Amino acid sequence: MNKSHFLSWPKILIIVLFLAAMTDLTIMSQVRSENTKSLPKESQSVQAEGRPFSITKHQIMIDGHQIPYTATAGEMTILKSDEKPGASMFFVAYTRDDIKDKSARPIMFCFNGGPGSSTVWLHLGGLGPKRVAMGDEGHPLKTPAELVDSDCSLLDVSDLVFVDAV
Repeated sequence: MNKSHFLSWPKILIIVLFLAAMTDLTIMSQVRSENTKSLPKESQSVQAEGRPFSITKHQIMIDGHQIPYTATAGEMTILKSDEKPGASMFFVAYTRDDIKDKSARPIMFCFNGGPGSSTVWLHLGGLGPKRVAMGDEGHPLKTPAELVDSDCSLLDVSDLVFVDAV
């Protein structure tokens, strides 16, 4: 039997992850469009008390197009069912500013890091609008690392929310 007809494990994993991401995007678009309905208490979050969000405006060139965007960094407190703080999460969100109907725009949630991996690389090495300048070997060009515009960012087609582990 010819093995070329079978999918390899890496290909299967990529397909499963893609389908999961598309499901998440569909659900988030529905939640965004139904923003007048309240979420269940266990899904609610509030801005961490005494810790204001940092909001800045930027522009990036992606695929020959100037993309204006807003960067929002902050900490959210996830409430338990008794409305007491249950957990705290740091996030950085990038939202494209020149979109007329924001309810139809997809949102990609990027969960960073994990055991043995820094939370920075998905954000500043992959999908974010800025990345660490690296040489051919994949090492930062200088220390401290220099940030440059990332032409590989997905901000042109989706808003991005990078969530650090609780």
